[in-house]
Amino acid sequence: YGVAEACLGAAEGFGWAIPETTIAIQGVGTMGGGAAWYLHEAGARVTALADARGTLVDPAGLDVPALLDLRDEYGEIDRARVPAHVQQLPREAIVGIAADIFVPADVSYAIREDNVDAVAARVVVEAANAATTWGAEDALIARGVRQVIVTLGGRGSRLVTADAVQVIPPVAVTPVDTTGAGDAFIGSFAAFLAQGAAPEAALTS
Repeated sequence: YGVAEACLGAAEGFGWAIPETTIAIQGVGTMGGGAAWYLHEAGARVTALADARGTLVDPAGLDVPALLDLRDEYGEIDRARVPAHVQQLPREAIVGIAADIFVPADVSYAIREDNVDAVAARVVVEAANAATTWGAEDALIARGVRQVIVTLGGRGSRLVTADAVQVIPPVAVTPVDTTGAGDAFIGSFAAFLAQGAAPEAALTS
């Protein structure tokens, strides 16, 4: 839910109409699948989903609930039941999908030095821990990206700008249940940014 809210917040911040906002998501599990479902329900256009078998694309918008219902015991979408009009591409193609927002929600280091140049999205909302390598961060900044924020799990987060690299320590809490911790982090960060907080403050609030 937090990932979806961060995407919606980004769209709102840029002045994009939600029904016209296109989103590509890597991963159809708890994080990726959950974000895709919430975004679909919010009226956003999820145009690409990737799992271990490959990338599914429909520029008009995928029927996310129907595709999620096709997941097998391994969490992969059954390709034999995917509608014929949905384009099927290799797994790595998700990185280069031309969408407004890209959500890497599957594996760490999804965006690396060897594929960062293919990133075509205008905004990247990370759901997986350390979804971007340090070298890829530098490459994004060199392309004109104003800031890159990488979650590091229990080690906090990493904020990269053209001027500095900061490792922000996590807020000290006594954990009771870590379910949804990443969602809570992203949702909180987006909320504080929307209220005008600086990134450094939003990461520690």
